[in-house]
Amino acid sequence: MNRGFYTGIRGLNAQLNRMEVISNNLANVTTNGFKRRTAVVSSFHEMMLVNLNSNSMFPSPKEVGITHQGSHVTEVATDFSEGVYAMTNRMGDIAIVGEGFFTLQDENGNRFYTRNGQFFVEPDGYIRHGTGLQLLGEDGPVQIPEEQFSVSETGMVTSGETEIGRILITNFDDPNVLEKSGNSLYSAPEGVQGNPLEMPQLRQEFVERSNVDSTKEMIDAMEVLRAYEVGHKMVQAHDRLSDLVIREVGKIT
Repeated sequence: MNRGFYTGIRGLNAQLNRMEVISNNLANVTTNGFKRRTAVVSSFHEMMLVNLNSNSMFPSPKEVGITHQGSHVTEVATDFSEGVYAMTNRMGDIAIVGEGFFTLQDENGNRFYTRNGQFFVEPDGYIRHGTGLQLLGEDGPVQIPEEQFSVSETGMVTSGETEIGRILITNFDDPNVLEKSGNSLYSAPEGVQGNPLEMPQLRQEFVERSNVDSTKEMIDAMEVLRAYEVGHKMVQAHDRLSDLVIREVGKIT
């Protein structure tokens, strides 16, 4: 009896985890460069129930049947498909068309990667991301002599008549190895190294919007709510059954 109760609880926890992921997606519908995530739900391994014949001096196990232990979230996968591109007419907005990530660096030299291409120019001439991290070029942090700059389709930064260098666009064979760092930033785990994209495609004065489809997320949320309601009723049924057993079994009439 308790087995069914705990199986139901595990199912409820899995639905709560799914709803948490969906809620985060919906909260970032308007976040540029955000990539939707999906909770992958799988069942626990099946277990064989065995009965031991305690009447014998040497009990021999007898297979009773297979039991299922419920479901759980095994991973939260990121959908790295492209979002919609929107024109902003803002010099510091740059969008990557196709694969790759902007490469950013903090003051300690740690690298981060993002698809959110909203940048601004510091008084010292360095181009920084909205999070304050420096934008890296192929030769290091991008620094321009003037406030105005342009970016070609291949990532070459020009300020005035001076070519500063190309923006470093990093690509990963499997972007799912990247770890979320917040603010639409990702970091590469130890031992994983990306490769500079030789022919990136960039569009200045454009941004890549979130790839979250709010309609689909709302449908998924309704599905989770229905599954949670069913699971909750199952847990209540097992609870009532346990209560009945405690009160009625063994009662002397």
